[in-house]
Amino acid sequence: MKKILFLILSLILMGGANSVKAKKLSLDLSALPASSESTTWSWDVVKCEGTFGWDANSYNSTQLFGEGDYSSYTTLNIVTSDGTADHFRIIIKYYNGAVGDKGEKLTTQVTYYTDCGVKSLSWSTIGLDVKYLPDIQTIRLSGAGDVDKGNIKVSKIYL
Repeated sequence: MKKILFLILSLILMGGANSVKAKKLSLDLSALPASSESTTWSWDVVKCEGTFGWDANSYNSTQLFGEGDYSSYTTLNIVTSDGTADHFRIIIKYYNGAVGDKGEKLTTQVTYYTDCGVKSLSWSTIGLDVKYLPDIQTIRLSGAGDVDKGNIKVSKIYL
């Protein structure tokens, strides 16, 4: 009996020691600012959700996560629901290894269109090669390009 208990305990401990807990980075949406005159953001403390709105002008996005190495994260998780629109964009800008004439790092971006709901998006689903995860410049929430003026409800965003 002692040998069986010892074996079970050993297996449990080994399983715990070998498991890797994924890193999680949550965004405090109550403090999320609108990024420009083309977007609005309001937080409802009772419903614990925000309303991200946009119009047809350019720069209709707001920053979710800034510059950093995101290689320890596997997915972008977002929980949204329909507002006046039922879809939106995620824009990820990253340094692509190229250098400009003045020695500056050049960036490129991936734009991913998604409908509202509970989404767990892998980097490959978004269209981002994982080799660029250490060189992310920004991860942004953006209005749908085909909706002149709209909004969505956002209740959770985390990596």
